[in-house]
Amino acid sequence: MTLGAMTWTCLLLAAGAAQPDVWNMKDRTFQIPIRFDAQRRAEIRELDLYVSHDQGQTWNMEGKATPDKEFFPYTAKDDGAYWFTVAIIDQKGRQEPVNILTAPVGQRIMVDTLKPEIELNAERQGEEIRVSWRITELHPNPATLRLEYGETADGPWTSLPITPGPTGEAKFTNPAAVVVRIQMQDMAENVGQAVKQVAAANGNVAFAPPPPSASAPPPAPTPSVAPQSPPPPVVVPPTPMAEVATWNPRPAEPPPVPVAVRTAPPPPLPPPGPMNDGYPMPPSPGGSPVVGSSQIAVAPRENSNQRVAFSSPQSLSGPNANYGGQDVPASSRGGMPPLLIVNKRQVKLEFDVDKFGPSGLGGADVYVTTDDGATWQVLNLGAGAAVLPPVDAHAGAVRGSVTVPLEKEGVAYGYWVVVKSKAGLGKAGPRAHDLPQIRVELDVTPPEATLLRPQADPSRRDTLVLMWEAVDKNLTSKPITLEWCDHPGPDAQWHFIGPEELPHTGRFDWQPPADIPPKVFLRLTVRDTAGNKAVAQTPESVLIDLIVPEVSNLGLGGVSLGVAPH
Repeated sequence: MTLGAMTWTCLLLAAGAAQPDVWNMKDRTFQIPIRFDAQRRAEIRELDLYVSHDQGQTWNMEGKATPDKEFFPYTAKDDGAYWFTVAIIDQKGRQEPVNILTAPVGQRIMVDTLKPEIELNAERQGEEIRVSWRITELHPNPATLRLEYGETADGPWTSLPITPGPTGEAKFTNPAAVVVRIQMQDMAENVGQAVKQVAAANGNVAFAPPPPSASAPPPAPTPSVAPQSPPPPVVVPPTPMAEVATWNPRPAEPPPVPVAVRTAPPPPLPPPGPMNDGYPMPPSPGGSPVVGSSQIAVAPRENSNQRVAFSSPQSLSGPNANYGGQDVPASSRGGMPPLLIVNKRQVKLEFDVDKFGPSGLGGADVYVTTDDGATWQVLNLGAGAAVLPPVDAHAGAVRGSVTVPLEKEGVAYGYWVVVKSKAGLGKAGPRAHDLPQIRVELDVTPPEATLLRPQADPSRRDTLVLMWEAVDKNLTSKPITLEWCDHPGPDAQWHFIGPEELPHTGRFDWQPPADIPPKVFLRLTVRDTAGNKAVAQTPESVLIDLIVPEVSNLGLGGVSLGVAPH
């Protein structure tokens, strides 16, 4: 289902609005259009997209847009329900609605990338064929259920009248060999299908006959016999509802882990204290705290500041790949291989061949799956995609490679490589539900990085609390780097604040060195596992002077002093 009609007026998300329908999507990447009154464009500074993964219990800000944009791009990490609502930030920084938790939901989307699972049985009893089915699907569209049979796997097809249901039976009479097929879509238009071949009453199977050989003599003519029309099919009502109450759901999946919330982790500080020129003042001797958490630097969303960490095309070794300094084991039927995150739209799959004949290596077939091995197809790669070295019959293993494209971001591609000899011999390709040898996902989107205004720690006068926001579904285990310098520019000398790599905790307690200038520039760098980076740097220097002036020897000056009589 496309999102062409899925729009809502961002400036009209007022309380009391009608609850939106649920849109079912079979793709995890989609666009959420932005619509509002063009006459109010000048009043808007930005639009913030909030997403709930738990049906409105909590909300995360996962997108920003300026009023000139036409849509929010969004990629769902998992299947499931996603609720969206939009907050408007005007030119004065005011947000509408003020409280996202109580605001009406703008749009509900159900992401479902799984096809219906269908079990089909078809058995012959004399000239009669009995069919039964069982369907497992969380979001079925029963109106699309079709049961058909044909003379070959290519049809033509004859529909059988049935009553749609998660289970059912039907029977029809046909003495010839047939292929029985059942199909159904879910609400997201994923198509599930099952096919069974039924032999003829005389034992023949319904396969398409091979084309006649040019050298073979023509077959002898057979007597003309008028075809007999099979009697109409007999439909058996579906299993009573007392036995099967509903469509069989898939096993429950664990709740999705929410992405990082774009609100700063609140430090344990008391209520706000005085401000000085827009910056928080150090705590007074009496202990009055200072709190401020406004943004002071935001990384640009363009990819211009991204530094990739791989050559072009990125090289991945398989089936025993080395990725990020860690060995990646080859897949087996015991478990799915780990998912490798890359930021190049072409990757080179490298492999070892330790057994070959005297003819050498003649080519490589690459199979790809996007549903973890449920279905496979052969990649049509151009000339030069596979690189196979010449071999020596007395040599050991040789290493080859094949370059494959990654067309869509956020899609887990699984690959299986079959090497063939120059004689055309090679092992069989993967079958349905075989696990891939290696899995790769494209991620070219840099993280979102926001540096928040530093705060003085009221409990420690020599400590400054640095806070930040970082959003990315593929953050590393220690994705954060904090730095300072006394002046920006090409010759700037940036100094690390704390360790070079920090975990994403949202805050770091910093004790500035004694010789540091009173005003410095701050920089936040956020990295993801694909090598994408985002950098947020303060455009102006930030006052970090934590010394509290103290007054002593208070007196009067410039006047003649007398002493009052007692």
